[in-house]
Amino acid sequence: MKEFQMKSLFLYEVKKIAGRKIVVVGMVGAVFLILITFCVPLLGDYYVDGRRIGSNYEQFLRDESYAKILDGRKIDDALIKEMQEAYSNVDIEAYRYSLSDVYQKEARPYSKIFHFVRQYTGLSGALVIEDITGAEDAKVRRMSFQEEHWQDSLLTEVEKEFWRKQETELDYPVTYRYVTGYETLFDACYTIGIVGLFVIASCMSGIFPQERVRKTDQLLLSSKYGRKHLFRMKFMAGIFVSLLMITILVIAALLCSFFIYGLRGHDAAFQLYYVGSSLNISMGEAVLITYMIVIVAVVFMGALVMLLSEFLDSSVGTLAVATALIVAPMVISVPEEYRFFSQLWIATPGDIVAIWNIFDVRTIVLFGKVFMIWQVVPIFYLIISIFLAILGENHFVRRQINGR
Repeated sequence: MKEFQMKSLFLYEVKKIAGRKIVVVGMVGAVFLILITFCVPLLGDYYVDGRRIGSNYEQFLRDESYAKILDGRKIDDALIKEMQEAYSNVDIEAYRYSLSDVYQKEARPYSKIFHFVRQYTGLSGALVIEDITGAEDAKVRRMSFQEEHWQDSLLTEVEKEFWRKQETELDYPVTYRYVTGYETLFDACYTIGIVGLFVIASCMSGIFPQERVRKTDQLLLSSKYGRKHLFRMKFMAGIFVSLLMITILVIAALLCSFFIYGLRGHDAAFQLYYVGSSLNISMGEAVLITYMIVIVAVVFMGALVMLLSEFLDSSVGTLAVATALIVAPMVISVPEEYRFFSQLWIATPGDIVAIWNIFDVRTIVLFGKVFMIWQVVPIFYLIISIFLAILGENHFVRRQINGR
């Protein structure tokens, strides 16, 4: 009987939170913004120096047709040579060389390969065309580039050895795949994360203060199973609604991307998008990790905002603090020299939703094992949430006892 009533209370709180106007309006606005994020790059015309080159959609279709022709080919000696020959008549040092006829006719079909090799090796465009002798040479130059990057990131020898081992597990040569749908999801993850954080902060900041503003908190004193159970049900309901809201936003993003750009390339190497990564994972796996972290970060923000609202007893004050927590990582960065604080800073909800932080090369070594930050953050958030929930529950009970 008690279990049934607890379930009824939980569902009542969920319905009460999800039915608020701010939740409905916030979700509609967020979904619309996500739709715009995926559609805007295809809208309008492409101009250079006031001269119309064509519509953005036409440019997109042209580049995609070239990418699909190359789909499935290994970036080996033969393909690298084709790319170099295609670019041999292009003066890439010239101002807006991409507008030249020779580039449009000869080089543009290989632009995806050119940019990949350039980023893969860390070389300038001219060196990619003139100096690279083949796939093996590109691999050697990549390792040199990676070693420099690891050194600049102040990695320990344990971390460097970990990444060297990861590099040996990568398939080589890399197989080029058409992965536009996944690229757009990676590009949009930060926007979706930030939008989700702001929506959740706005919707959850009044969960506890509004009860007191409306004087409905007096009814809490008559709760049959006590104030602790009531707090837990309200808190769990808030967590559930937060999870539901961000899941809807993520599903909306997936549908927009896959409907507009397609599903192809789920098994492609992650390096086709995030060239500097040494992880042996596919595009599909990387998208799963990325959006899992976005969901975890937003749900954690929901829990944090609810608990802050209990302590501050002000929806406005809570929203102000939450906004500061979201915005601060955008304007403040902690230098890598301060390793502990730098990693702690990028683990905050407003920073961890960025893909460059999710797959940060700096790791966390625990008990002799190396973990990436995306593997640790969910546990870190869970521990903090449990600790704050205990404090919030005690505060809630004392307030109800002493507040009258």
